[in-house]
Amino acid sequence: MATTHLTQKRFFQVVENLHDLNNLMTALYGSICMNLEEETDRKRKERIKFLKQLVKDGMELLQEARLVIKKSKLPKKVKFDIRRIISDSVRIVQNMSGLKDNLSNIEIFLTHDRRRIDKILGYPYKLREVFINLLKNAIEAIPDSGKIEVTTRTNRQWVYITIVDTGSGIRSDYLNKVFDPYFSSKPDYGTGLGLSICKRIISEHNGMLDIESTEGVGTTVKIALPLWKTKDKNFKMERHMNPTSRPKCSFKILLIDDEEVVIKILQRILEKRGHSVIWAGSGSEGIQVIENNGNFDVIFIDLMLPDCSGINLAKRIKDLIPQAKIVLLTGWVDKLDKSSIKACGISDILYKPFEINRVLKVVANDVTA
Repeated sequence: MATTHLTQKRFFQVVENLHDLNNLMTALYGSICMNLEEETDRKRKERIKFLKQLVKDGMELLQEARLVIKKSKLPKKVKFDIRRIISDSVRIVQNMSGLKDNLSNIEIFLTHDRRRIDKILGYPYKLREVFINLLKNAIEAIPDSGKIEVTTRTNRQWVYITIVDTGSGIRSDYLNKVFDPYFSSKPDYGTGLGLSICKRIISEHNGMLDIESTEGVGTTVKIALPLWKTKDKNFKMERHMNPTSRPKCSFKILLIDDEEVVIKILQRILEKRGHSVIWAGSGSEGIQVIENNGNFDVIFIDLMLPDCSGINLAKRIKDLIPQAKIVLLTGWVDKLDKSSIKACGISDILYKPFEINRVLKVVANDVTA
């Protein structure tokens, strides 16, 4: 009984820690997005974009961890350009501090087949991890100097990726074991889970991964992934939108949340667009602010406040300000039923971590209606 209680306690501690980490990542990502908007120098802008992508990958991995804990389904797959993922991966390994000494005498050549757009369906952040892992393996396999060639080519149904290195190669008696969990020919370089996980992720994408190697000559990794084909025009797409333009009018906005790191970035986003923003750290404080300041156009309310439920608070505020648009903030993985919460006076839901465009869209939609 005591063991069960301890296990439950640890479980809830992990959930709580993930929730806190999600809030921190939300603030970090929002801050990076704001800096990206404000930066004018092209080179610095590129570095910030690179950092933004790394943090976004971290947020998606965090989201997956939370989904696993809650035994929920994985996020929907998206359609994306595999060439961009491969290019990102090359750039990431070239900037990894632990690999810079190895890279001093190694050349990496990247060649893309540009005859068609290589769109595939899947999880961009997972495939990026695959290519980073494979490139790291290739770099570590080259003892002194050498080269790595990464190429993509396509036909009507598949995209083929090859990674060829001039490293030390893999012993023939190891080749049939490289995809076994925990097997490693380099015990000093980790757990041996890398290639096993890579193969699993490629299989998740209905693809194939194979390795050919000759000891003393080098290794070739071959990957085949199916191209995306669908007639569903409403399928979720990976979008890279320009920041939403400034609103034609400013709104009076109240933020009710006890997480200061999240509020500060939300406040920065909204005030930069010319909105007037007030922050309250609890439900009771929010009611007091409304009583002292009168009407608000938009009110953001966190789902889990220290003194009350965000949904119950929304009902109360709707009675006080019927015309206000109420937006629920939540970091919960489970999607809330919009029809149910609309009955409580809530107009929209903003899931953490959020994109700047999503925040601005939520504020703009139907506020003036």
